[in-house]
Amino acid sequence: MEQLFQILNTDSESLINIQVSEALSQAIASYGTDAKPGLMSAFQTHLKSTQTTNLPANLYDRYFAQSIAALQSEINAQSVDPQTRQSELQQVTALGTSIQSDLNSVQISSLQAGNSDPILDFVLNTFMQMNITQDGDVYALARTTASDTTLPETVRGNALLLLAKLGG
Repeated sequence: MEQLFQILNTDSESLINIQVSEALSQAIASYGTDAKPGLMSAFQTHLKSTQTTNLPANLYDRYFAQSIAALQSEINAQSVDPQTRQSELQQVTALGTSIQSDLNSVQISSLQAGNSDPILDFVLNTFMQMNITQDGDVYALARTTASDTTLPETVRGNALLLLAKLGG
């Protein structure tokens, strides 16, 4: 087991290869709760490097959706000519779509710029493969991770899956 954790802690870049990651995860998971301290330690060690200040995923909804809807309502209320109304509504809809697309590009750039450490996903996936149904430490780790908005959404999603497995 020590050799497996040595691979995990010294060659985390190899986790990018799905086959290597899956094989290592299965091998560590086969040790069951004996592997828990090493996994918890690896997770905590790599946690700080993965926390980011990514932009929230709902920027459009937060800042623009209500304004676009209000503008569409105003056009509906003030435009007498149906063709003019339809044309103006299409322009506003296109504007909203353009804003949403641009914000999505900004969000993707923000996520790509973030330091995504494959160890966190690896640890959570390894816990998922273990034959555990109740464990206070793992449950606390998953709950804290799922609620941490500074972590990438994939990590938070995996934490939610682990919570579901553990009955949370």
